[in-house]
Amino acid sequence: DESDEDDDDDDDEMDGAALMRRMAMLNMSATQRRDAAVAELPKDVQGRVEALETLQKTTDELHDEFNAKLKALRAEYDQKKAPLFQQRAAVVNGADGGVPKFWLQALQNHPEVAEEITKADEPILEYLSDIKCTSDLGEKKGFQILFAFKENPYFTNTELTKTYVLDPDDDDDCVSEALGSDIAWKEGKDVTVKVVEKKQKKKGKVRTVKVEEPTDSFFNFFSPPQVPDEDAELDEEEAEALNEQMEHDYDIGYAIKEKVVPRAVNWFTGLAVDPENDFDDDDDDDDDDVVDTSKMKSARGKHGAEGGNQENPECKQQ
Repeated sequence: DESDEDDDDDDDEMDGAALMRRMAMLNMSATQRRDAAVAELPKDVQGRVEALETLQKTTDELHDEFNAKLKALRAEYDQKKAPLFQQRAAVVNGADGGVPKFWLQALQNHPEVAEEITKADEPILEYLSDIKCTSDLGEKKGFQILFAFKENPYFTNTELTKTYVLDPDDDDDCVSEALGSDIAWKEGKDVTVKVVEKKQKKKGKVRTVKVEEPTDSFFNFFSPPQVPDEDAELDEEEAEALNEQMEHDYDIGYAIKEKVVPRAVNWFTGLAVDPENDFDDDDDDDDDDVVDTSKMKSARGKHGAEGGNQENPECKQQ
């Protein structure tokens, strides 16, 4: 009836007004949005909101103080643990033979990391002599994982690093950049590619050529997915796929840093393996350090996926 049609029209007008309001707010700076929202309130309510903002400022200052003290405390205990990790490396790589395949087996016993390791990776990872982590990136927030290798027939690098730079202005750990070492593979030893034969037709003649194609390997970890330049446009599906790749990459780095490295011998022996929970070795361990790995920078897409190469990361809640 007419009353129902009028109600529908009113709803459409309200939805349209709300959409226009939201679009206008998105084009404002944070300060402009705040001022516009407060200006619409009655004077007495404005005063109450300003009182709430004063409380919020004090809360934020306490939070900043907490984070600073937490960072200092972690640094203090990282220093205390460093000589223990050095002793561990000395035992693992001892002159009497040490512990063969120590890091390979420790990594393979972590279910999430194990999924990244192929048969072709295994003999290379046998040359892995140590894994070290540091959160000292100078002025930047984040961490670096260093993989030390003995001399081997696969590549010339003695160290490979993976660095995660986090957004300093985000309380949750939102990755703004991931960087990996370039691997100097020896001829014919690159396990991140496979050689396939393809037929080419030219001027009526068919010839067979060998070409390299990417293949699964743990060492792809050192070539992390990158967000394209802001000028590049991705559709929604491409942007979502890229975000998933970035989240997965961070999950692996986080597992190595927070789980495998601190308790390597327990992963080596299998003590840390929890058959009831494939992706965590200790529910009560490091709960306060768990990073929201879904809060990743997204690519800039055609249909509203926000982000970019260096700024405006969009972080999703898990």
